[in-house]
Amino acid sequence: MSSNRILGYNNTAPSLIIGACSGLSTAVCSMRHAVQCEGVEQQGASLMSAQQAYAELTLSAASRRKERSLLAKIYKKFRRMLRIMYRALELFSIATPLLLLYPFAREDGLNADNNAENHPFQIKEWWLQMCLRSVERAGAAVIKLMQWASSRPDLFGVQFSNVFSKLQDHTTPHAWEHTCCKMAEAYGEDWDKKVEIGEVIGSGCIGQVYKGSLLTEGADEVNEQPIAIKVMHPGVKSAIDADLELLHFAVYMVDKVPFLFKGLQWLNLNGVVDEFAAMLKLQLDFRIEAENLNFFNKNFAGDDNVSFPKVLSSFEPTSEVLLESFCAGKPIAEFVEEHKHDEKMLKSMCDAGIKTMCKMIFDHNFIHGDLHPGNILISEKDHKFIFLDAGIALEYSEADHDLIVNILMSFIRMDGERAGRLMIADSNDRTQCSDEAAINELSYVQRIKEICDAANSSDFFMDDLGHYITQIVDAGAKHHVMMNQAFVSIMLAVKVQEGVALMLSREANVMTTAIPIITQYELRRKMGQAVRT
Repeated sequence: MSSNRILGYNNTAPSLIIGACSGLSTAVCSMRHAVQCEGVEQQGASLMSAQQAYAELTLSAASRRKERSLLAKIYKKFRRMLRIMYRALELFSIATPLLLLYPFAREDGLNADNNAENHPFQIKEWWLQMCLRSVERAGAAVIKLMQWASSRPDLFGVQFSNVFSKLQDHTTPHAWEHTCCKMAEAYGEDWDKKVEIGEVIGSGCIGQVYKGSLLTEGADEVNEQPIAIKVMHPGVKSAIDADLELLHFAVYMVDKVPFLFKGLQWLNLNGVVDEFAAMLKLQLDFRIEAENLNFFNKNFAGDDNVSFPKVLSSFEPTSEVLLESFCAGKPIAEFVEEHKHDEKMLKSMCDAGIKTMCKMIFDHNFIHGDLHPGNILISEKDHKFIFLDAGIALEYSEADHDLIVNILMSFIRMDGERAGRLMIADSNDRTQCSDEAAINELSYVQRIKEICDAANSSDFFMDDLGHYITQIVDAGAKHHVMMNQAFVSIMLAVKVQEGVALMLSREANVMTTAIPIITQYELRRKMGQAVRT
């Protein structure tokens, strides 16, 4: 019995031990699970806290970037205003002595007119020379405007044009060291083994041109091919940027204070300044000029009346250096003076020049925008026009080109009524957002028709062209017809060409030369429209 009890005891003990272990295991698992859940919760809380902190940091960084961006904008505007003020003060300091001395120069000029034989023009001539030096100090933008003005003796006087014609190709040249530096940057330190640079043959508002030689080794000797080397003046880019900012600020003030500048808003000054700025900036990269020269050479290939320099393919142009073929010729002013008695030849050359300009406007839609006399040579061998300095080329959208062509064709055909209606329609399209439609439209159309009729009755159409353009602008201001900047820019080019035409012949017949080209253009345009439809 005792043995059975002992055996019974021994059978029950393992069960109790196993049960106890199982309970303990369950408790441990429960505790571990609880700890794990608590850890997960803590990890989740930590993760959420980290994400929240990251979001706050990101928001803080974005806020700091926004603040920095705002400060940068404020600093940029402040710096721009300082630059404009400094440039305005600089120009004011240059112009003030000229304005103070102007009454004396004007009185001297009047005395000279009344007593031309005994008066030596001393004060006025001295004042004009002072103006010339001041314009050179004023920078490229002012020089460019005076270059165009000097080509118009009919508007500003012969004495003025004689003095300021120096700006067309004889401004003060920059230092030789600057040229060497730019040549080394463009073509390596050994550039002088490939190119030999000679004398300065022209210096304008953007750069200066040397006559040089391209050195090539032959079988027994070194051959020298004549070339032209064009190098940009130092500091010209920053000076032009400052001038353009000042111009834009002036236009902004005109828009904001219209009652002080009544009528000026209808000249579309914003568009005109933008167009002028775009033209000037085109000249700040000689690679653009190289492309323009390639286009002009292609457009006028085989033409007997005009030629352009050719870019040297072996020397890749840079923004500040351009190598091109050398074109031998005589400046147009000198050529005309030498041949002034051969009126028949000069008249023929004038017609050829008008024909060339009409081709650019109507045929090619690619117009040389800087054809003042300083950029035109005449080949003494065949009396061919040589057009230089092709940095400014005017090219318009299809819509603007069609508008310009239609208006010009209307004027040339003496259909002033159609020209007036075209300008009104274009103005109303561009001002419809501001509810500034043209006023007294019939009166404006009648005024344009009168201007056109006056031009038709004039014996010397080219002699009065500038006056007619001024009347068109005045009529636009009176009747709230905003001028299209594309039309204004091409009128500026035409006015410059008018000066060249007057130099060659005062009996230029624009209509006889232009109408056949216009007719051909119209036929091609109609055929193109028929093909598209």
